Amino acid sequence: MGDSTTVKKKFDDMFASTRYTQAIKEMGSLKDAKAIDLKIAKQKLADLEVHKTKAAEIKQKIDDDKRRIRDNNADADQMQRDLDELASQITELEGQLAELDSVLLVFVGHLAGP
Repeated sequence: MGDSTTVKKKFDDMFASTRYTQAIKEMGSLKDAKAIDLKIAKQKLADLEVHKTKAAEIKQKIDDDKRRIRDNNADADQMQRDLDELASQITELEGQLAELDSVLLVFVGHLAGP
């Protein structure tokens, strides 16, 4: 009986050692896999940071363009008001010119005499 107990203990020790070795190998494999996952995650983070920076630059350009459009629209509105004012002045001057033409015709008619 003593021999079977000793043999059993030796087998148990061998199996325990084998399990320990397998566990160490598996932990090494998991560590390698996690290191690869970490490397990939870091690269994705770097890529996202680049995209975030580019997005911020594009947003700034869009905001600048919107501001320029608002400024240009305000300028165009002011130019339209100025144009309307000039058109009104031209109409007024045309009316005055028509009155002067009438007066001139009357004056020339008086000069030509009866």
